[in-house]
Amino acid sequence: MAYFFFLAAFLAVVGIGYKIRNRWDFPGKLLMIAGGIGCVGLIIWQVRATMGGPSVPQLDRYHASVSYTLASQVARQMAGQRGQVVLIYPPERSMDSEAAETLTYAFARVLQSSPSLQLRVTNLIEKGNSKKSGQFSLAAFEQVFGVPSNEVAYVSFAGVAPGIEDLPLFKRERVPQLFVFDPLGTTDWLAGLKRGVIRRVIVPRPDARPAKGEEIDGRPEDIFQRYFLMATPETADPVAAQLSKK
Repeated sequence: MAYFFFLAAFLAVVGIGYKIRNRWDFPGKLLMIAGGIGCVGLIIWQVRATMGGPSVPQLDRYHASVSYTLASQVARQMAGQRGQVVLIYPPERSMDSEAAETLTYAFARVLQSSPSLQLRVTNLIEKGNSKKSGQFSLAAFEQVFGVPSNEVAYVSFAGVAPGIEDLPLFKRERVPQLFVFDPLGTTDWLAGLKRGVIRRVIVPRPDARPAKGEEIDGRPEDIFQRYFLMATPETADPVAAQLSKK
């Protein structure tokens, strides 16, 4: 609304200048020039606001590379299936909201190629204090899994608790697949991965963590190769061995 108001005002100035130019040549021309400059400047401002405004969140490339990779694994392994993919984040009080926004946005972009999969986001609810900052209890994960309905995959960006493979959910005939990003680089996922309950695990490389405030550039796949390791049921032990050397 404000744009059209100012545009009309500048056009009015041009019109007044045009009308009085025969009687007062210099003031008339001055008003026409001022009104014309105002119109052009306003149009340029509007174009820049429309074309240059941020339409997507400013991505944290470090976390985005993790989400792109996990989403690609989910899309590949869930091909042809229909249901919900649930993203699990730490409790809200301990969650980095900007990192979570990046993870969700990047994951959703990849999953656009799989319209039969719907995305849902949830947070762990941890009662009391965790044994270590960033590590959460088995009970917290069990509560998030809840009563299964149409979930085909869970993707935890909060690691997992030891013993995750023994939860009742993963002993059913048709169980959702579990994918994990463990930002602390633990091996709490090892037994679950080797038993096939967890399909993929991503951990930070112990020898290549970025410095605080370091600007990270490059393609997601290049960033991933530089800073992360991915473990499968077949490579679980070698990746765990690398982490034990840190």
